Amino acid sequence: MSQRRLLLNSSMSSERSLHHHGSNLSHLIHSSSSPVINYRSTHTNPSLFERCLENPFVNSSLQLEASHSQKSKNQILLELIEWNRGEFISCIKAWVDVIVKTQIDEPYQALMESSSKHGGRATALKITAHDLDPYTGISGVLYMLIYLYIKANSQCTWTSPPPSECSSQGASVETPTRVENREECSEISEANIPSPSPQNLNVNLFSLQYLKEKIEHCVKIIELVIKGSTIQLDNGDISMIGGMMGCFTLCAVAYDILGDRNNSEMNMARIEHYISKLCLVNVSNNQSKPISNEWLFGRIGYVYGRAFLRAYKAWNENWIAGISSPSHESPFENDSEITQVVNEILKDGSSHHKNSYMWEWHDEKYLGSVHGVAGITTILLDIPKVRKNQEVYSKILNTINSIMSMQYPDGNFPSSLGSKTSRLLQLCHGATGYVGLLLKLYGLTGDSTYVDSAKKSCHCLWIYGLLKKGLGLCHGIFGNLFPFLQMYTTLQDEEYLYKAIRFAQFGCENQSSLISTPDHPFSLFEGIAGSVIVLDGLLRCMDCYQCGASPSPTSIHMPGFDLNLFMN
Repeated sequence: MSQRRLLLNSSMSSERSLHHHGSNLSHLIHSSSSPVINYRSTHTNPSLFERCLENPFVNSSLQLEASHSQKSKNQILLELIEWNRGEFISCIKAWVDVIVKTQIDEPYQALMESSSKHGGRATALKITAHDLDPYTGISGVLYMLIYLYIKANSQCTWTSPPPSECSSQGASVETPTRVENREECSEISEANIPSPSPQNLNVNLFSLQYLKEKIEHCVKIIELVIKGSTIQLDNGDISMIGGMMGCFTLCAVAYDILGDRNNSEMNMARIEHYISKLCLVNVSNNQSKPISNEWLFGRIGYVYGRAFLRAYKAWNENWIAGISSPSHESPFENDSEITQVVNEILKDGSSHHKNSYMWEWHDEKYLGSVHGVAGITTILLDIPKVRKNQEVYSKILNTINSIMSMQYPDGNFPSSLGSKTSRLLQLCHGATGYVGLLLKLYGLTGDSTYVDSAKKSCHCLWIYGLLKKGLGLCHGIFGNLFPFLQMYTTLQDEEYLYKAIRFAQFGCENQSSLISTPDHPFSLFEGIAGSVIVLDGLLRCMDCYQCGASPSPTSIHMPGFDLNLFMN
């Protein structure tokens, strides 16, 4: 990812902003001293070891803690939840506060002053259109605000049992991992570990009025920057997350939230204007330039963005007519533009192999989630038409089965074909981006081989997943936490909820030394804007566990890869 230049998004400016944000954020201030973290003296993979911090819980597990303390696993986990819940909520509040201050309030004030002096043109700050993408730019902050708004405006998802059946004494859901512990619930309550009432679960931390105000200021900044810039989009801008198409998509949704139909339609028109020029041909600006198919900069990222708009249309049925209503089956279904782009993706992927798919970019055959096969196929498998096409579906299975045979003994995956070392363990490359795909294939096929591979990946993440690069999603701790939530919500194995909580606990306790590590510490994928979303999903899983309910996979959300934020 090329370095972006959004004002106040550098480590230096973030440190300065944290110092001036008030005493309630003093624990976020970057310290000049090194974090008090001990590295393991022995390790099995030097390449992974040099990129991670020591996991102080690496030799622990929910089962071991229960056996050593002579408490049930249920009791241990409830105590862990109660111990960390308040800290996690405090972190979300503090992170959102500092993101809003540095990325919206301060730039908005400066831009308003500049705009009034220069006839509506924003000239005071050196923000360009390259600073607007959702990955590291201000549109990523807008994504976070939209997520919080939709969750605050929605009712919590309940599977079994519904809230009315949730006992204040603890679990009442008939699941193998909870039934045996039902009797301990009264003992835990007596130990002052309360089970929350359904009405108090997932209490919204921010009012709708506050979120709408910040959304309004955010899109105002974006529009002033666009107005004062000469926008020249290229093929790398087609993706929802890595390009300007994502900025337009989020602005269309944001303006609809604000009740501004005209500006919402204007952003939809921008998307329609560029799609045929950038997504369906291999030339741009009269220069020959291949189009990527990958998630971050390529066609599959556009497919997700289109589905994002249609999922929002289903969530708000009164939205503009510029986007077709999705079928009941999927937001990816019955959309001619999605079909066109998917056909181009499949055609490109078939050029290398007859019975499987492989996509090439910059002379490399990448296998990862942000770059490569895992990200492309994860979204392709969400498309009913793809799953129903036996030839296409079989080729996808062949592709993933072949890559599974390359899984390293430590559980990681190579970043590209020909790679011989287990070196990168993060969302963009490596096992992190494969867990969700493997679980999806397990759900489609019932083949436990995919679960076994996902478990190996999570074992690797547990040992080496606490990365030095910060708290973010793409190269950080909360990105590597997310697969544990995917495992927990899919398999209902509470061991993975335990591991997710421990990772979040480590991140929150060491945030003062980790928050300023990335180049864009408040962004969606390098910084804490994305961490807010993952931590919110973890809290939902924790609350459901306390109530005795089984969380749905739609309780959690990874920006750009699923549409769970719209599922109520």
